[in-house]
Amino acid sequence: ESLVNRAEWGLGLPLIEGYLALRGADVYHAHRIPRHHWLKTVTTVYDLFPVVHPEWGTPYLNEVYSKMIRPGLERVDRIIAISSHTKSDLIEYWKVPESKIDVVLLGVDTESFRPMGTHETAPVVERYGLAERFFLMIGPFDPWSDPAPSLKALSRLPPDCRDVELV
Repeated sequence: ESLVNRAEWGLGLPLIEGYLALRGADVYHAHRIPRHHWLKTVTTVYDLFPVVHPEWGTPYLNEVYSKMIRPGLERVDRIIAISSHTKSDLIEYWKVPESKIDVVLLGVDTESFRPMGTHETAPVVERYGLAERFFLMIGPFDPWSDPAPSLKALSRLPPDCRDVELV
C-alpha cells in the first residue's frame, strides 16, 4: 500500500484533496472516496454485488464496501453509476437519493478502438481455431458475471446464424 493511501486512510490526512485544492482543482473524481470533503467530489460505482450477494464476495471486499464505500457515498456530491441496475441497487440497498446519481454507460473511444481487418485478425483466428463467425463473451464465469444471458442470447439467434460459435 502506498504512503499516500496510508496517510489518507490510516491517519486521516487529506493529502490528495489538499494537493488538488492548492492546484486550483474544482472537482475531484475519486476512486477512493476521501475521508474529508474540501472539493466537490464525484465517484463511480460499478456494481454492488458484495452488498446484493455477500456470499459472492470475500470478507475483505465485503468490509471495503461496508466500511469505506458506503460511508464515502454520503460525502460525495455526485455518483456515477455505470448502469440503471447499479443505480437501482444504490437506491434500494443503501438508500442513496436518486437525485445524487447519474447513469453514465461505459463506452468505447472509436478513435482508439476500431474494427480490425482480416489481415490483422487471421493470425488470431488461426492460432485459436476460431470459427469464421463467433460471439465473444468477455469475463470470468463468476456468479456476478453470469454467463447465462449470453448463452440464452446465442440460443435465440435466427437460423441463418446457427454457425455462430461462443468464444
